[in-house]
Amino acid sequence: AIEAVGSFRSVVRTRVGSPYVIEGMEEAADTDGGRIVGFEANGGVLLGSEVSVNGHSLGRLPTREAVLPILSVLAMAARERISVADLVRRLPLRAALSDRLTEVPAEKGAALAARLATEPAYAASLLAGIGEVAALSTIDGPRFTLESGDVVHYRPSGNAPELRCYVEGATPERAAELLRGGLEAAAKAVR
Repeated sequence: AIEAVGSFRSVVRTRVGSPYVIEGMEEAADTDGGRIVGFEANGGVLLGSEVSVNGHSLGRLPTREAVLPILSVLAMAARERISVADLVRRLPLRAALSDRLTEVPAEKGAALAARLATEPAYAASLLAGIGEVAALSTIDGPRFTLESGDVVHYRPSGNAPELRCYVEGATPERAAELLRGGLEAAAKAVR
């Protein structure tokens, strides 16, 4: 939704983890000069620059903060005199789900991720029952955008013997299909 809404001068994806988000924010501060906000999927928000709202300033917060996004949404809803649900309805949201395969040794997960990232024919065959690959990002494991706009992203865990799968679909039902298919395909490849 952040990329699709079109309200931001630039959106930069980083690897998962606050150290990578902070590094990305520092690079943006060196080149952009605007408001810089980073976040993690767990809900943590980080400020890479000072932000001023209604004459009040909040300094940089290069640590995870969970209250700021809640207050920001509530303030916006109050300012516009609409419900939070109405604010959310404005967004081009997609359903996102994630799960993992457990007991996948790190070397097997890394080997699968490397093969998917470097062998397009292999990736296409692995995802054949799910959708056709339109684009690939390898920032933090192979992230496939399908022709439908759906996403299947594999990421070997950095701290456990597991392979994670993140998906985005147009509907919750489609996201569930993608997750089931993505996990089944990966399980066959690593077992």
